[in-house]
Amino acid sequence: MKKILFLYAMAACVAISIVSCGADDDNSGLPPTGTVSTIKLPEPATASQAAAYVFETTTDNAVKSETGDVLLKGINFTESGKAIIEILANGSAKFVTYNATLSNGEYTLTDDNGNKIGTVTETTSRGSSTGADLNIEITITVPGIGVITFHPESPATVQKLVETIAATNATTNICRTWTVVQMNITLDGDVDLAMTENSGNLKRFADEAQKQGADLTDDELAELNKTFKGISLDKNGLFSIEYYENSDKSISSQACSWSWTDEAAQKLQLKMRDGSDFGNKFLTDNTTIRADFNPNGVTFTLNTDIKGSKNYKATLTIVLR
Repeated sequence: MKKILFLYAMAACVAISIVSCGADDDNSGLPPTGTVSTIKLPEPATASQAAAYVFETTTDNAVKSETGDVLLKGINFTESGKAIIEILANGSAKFVTYNATLSNGEYTLTDDNGNKIGTVTETTSRGSSTGADLNIEITITVPGIGVITFHPESPATVQKLVETIAATNATTNICRTWTVVQMNITLDGDVDLAMTENSGNLKRFADEAQKQGADLTDDELAELNKTFKGISLDKNGLFSIEYYENSDKSISSQACSWSWTDEAAQKLQLKMRDGSDFGNKFLTDNTTIRADFNPNGVTFTLNTDIKGSKNYKATLTIVLR
C-alpha cells in the first residue's frame, strides 16, 4: 500500500476522532477506557427528526437540478440536526452538509451563518418506510461545481429509511455530530514520531512527519492541508466528514457507510459508497476503527502499516466531543 493511503487513513481517523463528545473534560491526556458497557451519553434533542431519503437517479422521475445536469441522490437528516445532501455530478457522488430543523413535517435548511438555503417538506406520514412524497425547494453550493437549485414541479416519490441500525446503547451514543478535541499520532519504523494536536488540523502532523523524513510529495502535503470541522454518524449508516481547506477556508464534505463489525468490542467498519471518492481521499475500504466511550465522549483508534519509500506503523487516536 502506498504511503498516501496511510495519510488518507490518518485523515479519516482524525475525522473519526471527532467522535469524542463532552463538555469540559481535561485535554491533557486520553480519556479513560474500559467503561464502554456503562457509558450512556445524553441523546441529542433533535434525535427524533432523523430520517434518510433515497431518490431515483436513473429514470425520468429523478430529481434533477434546474440545468438538468446534476441529480439529487439522497438526503440524510441526522440525529444531531444536520442535513447531509448527496448529489450525482459528472458520474461522481458529492456531499454537502447544512443545519436542519424540523417543524410540522417541514425541514428548514440553513448554513452556518443562519442563511436559509431552502425547505424539504414531507407530504406523507412519517410512519411509512417507503413511498414518501417530498416537496423540495433548495439551493445548495457544491465545492468545485457551484450553485445548484432543485425545485421539482411535483413532489418527489422516494424511499425513506429510518433507523436501519438497531438502536442499542452504543448506537445511540455514537449517532450524533462530533467535534475534534484532540488528535494523537505515533509513527514507528523508518519514520519515528509521537505528537499531539489539540484540534482537527492535519497539517501539523504532515509537517512534522516531513521533518522526520516521511518523504511526502507536494500532492500529499497539499491533501493534508485541511482541518476537520465535524463528523456525523447516523442510524441509517452514513458516516460524514465535514472539513475546511486551510488555504482558503472553503468547507467540503465527504461520506461513506458505517456499521458495527463487533458492537460488543465497539469496533466500527467503514465502507465506501457507490460512486464516492471518499475511499481514495481518506480511508481504504473496510477500515476498522475502535471506539472507546467515556463520560464526556469517545476516542477513536486506527492502526495501519505504511509501505512505500518509507515503511512504518502508524497509530492514530482522535478524541471527540
